[in-house]
Amino acid sequence: MCLLCICDVISVCVWMRKNLIFLCMVACCVFFGMPLSLGFAQGKKEHKDLFPSWSSLKSVWLQWPSPYQSNLYEDYANIIQNLSEETPVHIITSSISEQDDAIAFFNRNHFPLKNIIWHILPIDSSWISDNGPVFVQSKTHISLIDFGYNNRADQKGVPFDRDNAIPQKIGKILHLSTKDMNNYILERGNLETNGNGVAVLNWDAQKQRNPQLSQQQQEEILKETLGVTKIIWLFGLSSEDPSNGQISNLVRFVDPKTVFIHQKQDHTSLTSHEILKNEGFNVVWYPAPTTWFTTNNKILHSPLASPEATEESQVLLHTFYPNHHIDYIRTPNIKKAGHGLKDIFLRQPASSQDINKKVSLSIMP
Repeated sequence: MCLLCICDVISVCVWMRKNLIFLCMVACCVFFGMPLSLGFAQGKKEHKDLFPSWSSLKSVWLQWPSPYQSNLYEDYANIIQNLSEETPVHIITSSISEQDDAIAFFNRNHFPLKNIIWHILPIDSSWISDNGPVFVQSKTHISLIDFGYNNRADQKGVPFDRDNAIPQKIGKILHLSTKDMNNYILERGNLETNGNGVAVLNWDAQKQRNPQLSQQQQEEILKETLGVTKIIWLFGLSSEDPSNGQISNLVRFVDPKTVFIHQKQDHTSLTSHEILKNEGFNVVWYPAPTTWFTTNNKILHSPLASPEATEESQVLLHTFYPNHHIDYIRTPNIKKAGHGLKDIFLRQPASSQDINKKVSLSIMP
C-alpha cells in the first residue's frame, strides 16, 4: 500500500514538472482575476480593414515635383489651389530651397497659400500614391502599413530609396503606429477596396514585384496585414502602361457592392468586368479612367474626351455621390506622364473623432 502511495506521489510530481508553465498560468489567472482559455488565447484579434475612396477625409498629402519635373508645377498648383479651399494639404519637398521655389511659384501665379502644411523630407519623385503608406482602420484607432517600394520594378537606375522611406516618416509626423512590411512590394495604385473586407489587385503586377512569392503566399500576407477577408485578382500587363500593371485607372468601387470599370473594351477590362461580376458585384462601365479624386464635398476629375462622355460621367457619379460637386481640372502634363489625378495624392482619412471637426491650419516651416 505504501509502495502504491509512493508511486502516486512520484506520478504527480512528474506531471507537475511537465505542466509547470500551465500551472503558473492558472495561478496568475486566479490571482489577477484573468480569464483563461484552453487554447491559451490572449483574446480575439482586433478587426481591421481598409478605407474606401469615399471615406471621410481629414487631409491630403503630396510630394512636390523636383526641379527635373518642373513641367508639372502648374498642374500641381492648380490642384492644390482647388483642394486647399476645403481640405488641409501637406506638401513634401526635399529641401528648404525647393520649398522656397514652390512658394515663389505660388506667389508668382497668385495662388493663395492657405491650409498648407510644409514638410522637408528627402524624396525622389512626385508620385506619393506609389510610395506612400496604406491607412488601416480598426474600431479604436488608425494605423499605417509601410509596404516596400521599388519604383514599379521596371525603371533601372532610377533612385527610389528616399521615396521608400516616406511612410515611416509620415507615421512619425502623425504619431501613428507604422508596421514595416518592406519585405513585400505593393504600390497603393495597385490596391482597390470596397471598405468591407474586399481588396482588388492586379496579380501580374504583384507577381512581377514579388516573384519569389506564390499567389497563395501573397494572399496570406495581404489578408493578415490589411485585415481584409477576400482578395480578388485581376490580370493583364501592357507595354504601353507606364504604371506597369496598376489598376488605379481601371477599377474603382463607389460603394461596397458597386464597382466602376473603365470602358476600354480591351482584354484586361473585359476580363476584369467578368471576374468582378462573377464575384457578385454590380459592375458598371465608366466612360473614362477611374482616376478621379474624392474629397468630403467635391470630386476632382480630368476633362473627358467628349460632351457625351462628360454627361454620362456626371450622371453616374451623381448617382453615388449626390452631394458632391464635380470640378474638372486640366492636368495635361500629369496625363502626359501617364498618371491621373488620384495618382499624385495620399488620402489621410478622418477618424471618428475628426469627422465634422473644423481644422484651421497655416503654413509651417
